[in-house]
Amino acid sequence: MQQREIGDRIRRLRDGKVWTQEHLAEAAGLSARTVQRAEEGAASVETLRSLAAALDVPVQELVHEQRQVLTPTLFYDDPGAALDWLSRAFGFEVRERYHGPDGQVQHAELQFDGATIVVGPSGWLPMLRTPRTAGGITAAVWVAVDDVDAHCEKARAAGARIVAEPETQGYGKRTYRAQDVEGHLWTFASNG
Repeated sequence: MQQREIGDRIRRLRDGKVWTQEHLAEAAGLSARTVQRAEEGAASVETLRSLAAALDVPVQELVHEQRQVLTPTLFYDDPGAALDWLSRAFGFEVRERYHGPDGQVQHAELQFDGATIVVGPSGWLPMLRTPRTAGGITAAVWVAVDDVDAHCEKARAAGARIVAEPETQGYGKRTYRAQDVEGHLWTFASNG
């Protein structure tokens, strides 16, 4: 199983560079067949070293799964509607969605560039509040994006309340801030 996971990681990293197997083979000094076998889960240590160098990652990133150790969780009065809106406005992908007996979303996971955000119903525990029911913003989520200005326009078109227009901060990042459909605060910042 681990060999297959290594192959999947190689493929994801290659896809992230928008390379074919032939491109990766050339960059790594390997044959295309060797890259194909590595993505199928059969690779020697020497092959992994060459692939990691070509992909500009440490060998450890190919061999060991990088896991997210901190996951923000946001609560919504209508988590189903929030999931649809967050996908449309911010470009998140719904990875999991579980419904309770009443049909309401009880747990969902959004993915964005390999990171996960959990979404749940505000009534799950008595102390959980949305910004609206808490009377103000209780937390904010920071997300790195490739094009801050384009992302802001997409969010605006979907109805996000832009609370700070895109600008370059003193520390060099270009950012904008928006509130989502139920008032959670999001900061979107340049990757670089």
